[in-house]
Amino acid sequence: RKEVHRLRSEVDAVLVGVGTVLADDPMLITHREGVENPVRVVIDPSLRTPPHAKIVTSLALAPTVLCVTSKASSSRIEWFTKQGVRVEVFPCRFGEIPFNMILKKLGSEGITSVLVEGGGRVNGMLFRSGEADKVIFYIAPTLLCGDEAKSVIAGRTIQSLAEAVALDDLLVRKVGKDLRIEGYVRKER
Repeated sequence: RKEVHRLRSEVDAVLVGVGTVLADDPMLITHREGVENPVRVVIDPSLRTPPHAKIVTSLALAPTVLCVTSKASSSRIEWFTKQGVRVEVFPCRFGEIPFNMILKKLGSEGITSVLVEGGGRVNGMLFRSGEADKVIFYIAPTLLCGDEAKSVIAGRTIQSLAEAVALDDLLVRKVGKDLRIEGYVRKER
């Protein structure tokens, strides 16, 4: 957790999906004295973020941006906006908000580094977009087995190893009982 808080202090924004907000109710701040908190960004196409979510009730600590589509209720958009949450409406393509459009919008506001702490669906969106530069995985020595186990990267199944995301310049180290694997996404050469 200390490492994640340090990572958050080194970026302009932290991004998650609404599933993470609903399951964990995170604050997505650094928890470090004297360090500015990143902007909190939530991909929430239908605007399911609860009004009592910590990312809404703790706006004094860090701004929150909800990325929604036209599926979102205009009255909910208005309510969140009145609370001080920024709501950005994006087009929906193939059931998702195009990740590159979110990054382009954030970039136009001077946000140049984004830490994605999403679940499998958000991670899948990120990797399908081709926008990931660096990956840091924390792996606990616990195996979640079975067809219903959560996936780290969800979405379309690759058809061959040639389609797999490859990492270069790997650094592997132990953090407590966990492993930390860091590498840069191999871009087409």
